[in-house]
Amino acid sequence: MLNKLLQRLGLTGLVALLALGNAAAQEIPEPKARSTFSELVIGLPFDQQPVEFQQYACGTNGGPPSLAMKGFGDFAQCPVEAETGLHEITFRYDDEAEYWALAHNLQVVANRYHGTTAGNHEIIASALFDDGGILRGVRAVTDDRTTLRGRFTAYQVADYIYQMYAPDPWDCVDLPVREGETPVAQRLIKQNCVGLTKDGVKLHMETRLLRRAGQKMIDPFSGEVRGDRFVAGTRFLLLDPKFSVAANTGVDR
Repeated sequence: MLNKLLQRLGLTGLVALLALGNAAAQEIPEPKARSTFSELVIGLPFDQQPVEFQQYACGTNGGPPSLAMKGFGDFAQCPVEAETGLHEITFRYDDEAEYWALAHNLQVVANRYHGTTAGNHEIIASALFDDGGILRGVRAVTDDRTTLRGRFTAYQVADYIYQMYAPDPWDCVDLPVREGETPVAQRLIKQNCVGLTKDGVKLHMETRLLRRAGQKMIDPFSGEVRGDRFVAGTRFLLLDPKFSVAANTGVDR
């Protein structure tokens, strides 16, 4: 059928058809680039930060969002957290580019802009403000509310963040394995890292992949396979050097 169509069109018709296809493709505009947590600027006030975010809420130290907020300007309504002494506002990335791609049937592009992610892994991103509304910290924690595979590979976000801040040096410590802690798929990761950017901003990262004592893949009583019983994830914190944090290389979560 294709050969018959080409014969009917002839060279002139084929060129016209290709030109029409190219013109249609050119009519599709590029999606608007979206802001990510890496574009937040330590030391600037809330009203000078990117505004292309959505679903603002008080944060819970990297956990699910709490009370909904209108934007970073509502930081004072969020309680001061114990770990840093700062007000945490969590947020999600703008989904305009994702829906643009879906509308144009561009699934690969839609996947690239799907959700709030770091290295294609779902994260909970948040901004940390002092009492004066100055950004003092940025946090990104892998989101457990994902697929089983997504949870297992969450430790790979650490590699993505290493590359983001390369070649800044990292000082990493492998924490001792506690009694009862075992590998997941022959891997056991308990690593805490600290570093400094070229601007002197502190870097903190915790990476985990293990089963804690009592977490068994096969339930010893029922024999049921419980592949979801493990600890995995990456916690990243970018912090103003004027502030300290409890989550240093000596902490074993």
